[in-house]
Amino acid sequence: MSGAAPALGSLYSGVGGSDLGFERAGFRVAWQVERDPWRARVLSRHWPAVPRHRDVALVAREALEPVDVLAVTPPAADPDWLGPVWPVVERLRPAFLVIASGSRCVDALEAGLARCGYSGGALSLSCGLRRALGGRVNQRQAFAVGYRDLSPEAADVMMGVHAFDACDAEFPTENPESAVDVFEVLAGLPARWSCVCGREAAACSETAERLLAANDCLSPTLCLWLGRRFRTLMETTPATAGEVATCRS
Repeated sequence: MSGAAPALGSLYSGVGGSDLGFERAGFRVAWQVERDPWRARVLSRHWPAVPRHRDVALVAREALEPVDVLAVTPPAADPDWLGPVWPVVERLRPAFLVIASGSRCVDALEAGLARCGYSGGALSLSCGLRRALGGRVNQRQAFAVGYRDLSPEAADVMMGVHAFDACDAEFPTENPESAVDVFEVLAGLPARWSCVCGREAAACSETAERLLAANDCLSPTLCLWLGRRFRTLMETTPATAGEVATCRS
């Protein structure tokens, strides 16, 4: 594997919870896709130089940089939101997929992974896993991890729930100024992460948007853990590490 940082792309990027977690695990955010104007403003505040696209349904036709990991956070726990995702997966063939959704989407997640040629499956976060992750995991009850070209031993490590370790200490808690700040911190985001109005906490006009965005985002703490595991597997599995590099050449 070269010294270049592995690349992440995100669909339904929201306010960038997955992007933040993977970035802290050493990934480079290559591009984002988010339709909501307010959430796109939050993304622009934190990643001003990263290319952004608006429509997941159309982005498969655009010139996207190949990525090592694709993170997907649909805005609702409805299988219909997953439909536009699979053409992007089939075109880019990232080494790893992380798709967050509700428990009612488990069958659709696993069917989509199998159809695109990925192993893995849906996982649910038990109370024990939430505690292991420092409690900083939001209300998303299910997410899918997809992978290709891993040995059975590596796959066991990837999917083994015993491997979840506590890493929330690397997300320092700023001094929350409001109840919304506290909610963001509990979701794994830094306080005032999604405040783009420039006002003090007491006068912030974005309370409803910030609460919803924090609840919807894929936990940065979880993505930090996953990113560390992905990087370890990429460094020890030449086929996984080399395929994206080949696509870029």
